Amino acid sequence: TQIKKLRALLKSKDVEGSAKELEKCVKHCCEAITNTGYNRNWYLGMSFFFLAEYSMKYGMTPQIEKAFRDGLKKAEEQQEKTGGWCHHLRMWAEDGYNKKGGGQDLGMINTMMFAAFQELKTLGINPGPIVERTEKCLESISDGVGIRYGTDNNVGDAGMPRASYALLGLQATGRVTHPFHARFTKGL
Repeated sequence: TQIKKLRALLKSKDVEGSAKELEKCVKHCCEAITNTGYNRNWYLGMSFFFLAEYSMKYGMTPQIEKAFRDGLKKAEEQQEKTGGWCHHLRMWAEDGYNKKGGGQDLGMINTMMFAAFQELKTLGINPGPIVERTEKCLESISDGVGIRYGTDNNVGDAGMPRASYALLGLQATGRVTHPFHARFTKGL
C-alpha cells in the first residue's frame, strides 16, 4: 500500500507531495540507522546508502550528520571479523545459518556499506579503518567481476547486482580509479 501511494505520488508530478514524501524517508532512515532489531544491519546498510545519496544531492543536515555518526558507531559494533555484516552480529552462528549457505556476512550489505563510506568521505566524514576492513572483505568474496552472497557459504554465486552498489558509490564520488571500479564494470 505504501508503494502504491508513492507510485501514484510520483506519477502525479506533485512536487510538494514528493518533497514531503522524501522528507519522511529521510526521517525514517535517520531513525532506522540505529535500529536494534533482528535485521538491524540491513536497516543500517540501506539507511546509510540512502542518506549518503540524499546528502550528495541535497546536502547534509545536522540530523543526517548525527545519523551518520551514530551509524558509524553501530557499524563498528556490528562488523563481523570477516569485515562484513550479517543480519545482525553473529547471526550466522544461529540455527546453522552458515551451514545452510548463508555466510558469515552478506555481500549486499557489505557493498551498500562500502558505497556509503565512499560518499561519507566525499561529504567530509572520515569513516576510519572500517573502510579498509570492508574492502578486504569484498576482495575475499569477489570473483573479480561480482560479489558472492557471503563469506564461507561455499556457493559460487558471484553476482554483478551485488557489486553494483560499490560501483554506484565509486561513480557518485568520482573514484573511478579505485580497483573495484575496473573489476566490477567488467560485469556490466
